[in-house]
Amino acid sequence: MPVTFDECFQTFPAINPPRDFAGFWKSALESLRRVPVDPRQRMVIKRTLVREQITEVRFKSIGRYELRGQLHVPRKRGRVPGVISFHDYQDNRILDTDKAIGDAGLAHLRMDLRGHEAIVPGMPFTPVKDAKLDPPSSSYPYLAVLDALRAVDYLRIHESIDPNKIAVIGRGFGGSLAAFAAALYPDKIHAMSLERPSFLYLTRWLGESTSVLAQEVREILGPSRGKTKARKALDFLDCLYFAPALKQPAFFTVGLADDKSSPACAFALFNHLQSDKTMDLYPDEEKDPLGTGQRKKSAEFLSSVFESNAG
Repeated sequence: MPVTFDECFQTFPAINPPRDFAGFWKSALESLRRVPVDPRQRMVIKRTLVREQITEVRFKSIGRYELRGQLHVPRKRGRVPGVISFHDYQDNRILDTDKAIGDAGLAHLRMDLRGHEAIVPGMPFTPVKDAKLDPPSSSYPYLAVLDALRAVDYLRIHESIDPNKIAVIGRGFGGSLAAFAAALYPDKIHAMSLERPSFLYLTRWLGESTSVLAQEVREILGPSRGKTKARKALDFLDCLYFAPALKQPAFFTVGLADDKSSPACAFALFNHLQSDKTMDLYPDEEKDPLGTGQRKKSAEFLSSVFESNAG
């Protein structure tokens, strides 16, 4: 049964991170800085070449893993604002309305999450379960967060991008990555849009989400006391604890009947933000089930933020 708006609106959990939470992520940033970006690019020839330049990009992240993405840059004079998008776990489809980002005059770096570029239909793909959670610094969510930061590093040094106008979009698990990126790079990320954000307020999300990601985490944790270390490790991977650090303008889309991305958990983060924030609430799952309309609204929101900050 869907939760009510009143229940979500009143979701305001205490922010009690692990004692060395800040130090853990400071050390993570230091580890990432020791890895060179080492960018490689290959232009893609398409009919849209007249109005935008499309480039397949690769660059190095933590563990020297080679990340992949596709960069669309509008054909405009001077440097343009840039948006990085992170898709959901095991869902790297390209939305038709991704072109709305370019139509808004924004460059778009669409990232493939680590390992997702090699997904084969019908083959098992469980990177979270395979990597485990303990220690947190070897877990898949940790690596994915640093990958998100490395995508920001790459876009900031691109000759066509205005480094003072960069935003992030994340859907589902990608929403958690976008929030982490905004918190860890507060001076580099200038706005964020979280579409049905998931993998946050983890103590509640684990009990409510029916997603594949939640199922994998529950399998890791199990019911036994022997999994105590894994449960403690999970605390370091909750972006809710960074809520006080998030000062960027934020746009959320939330579905009250969404059983994969718990709406109450999204409200938990939203309610704690002290920045300019807006939410688009969907009472059921019949409207915009694929999220194409949400992506268009994300593009419009981010474009408006950059326009209001012009000059």
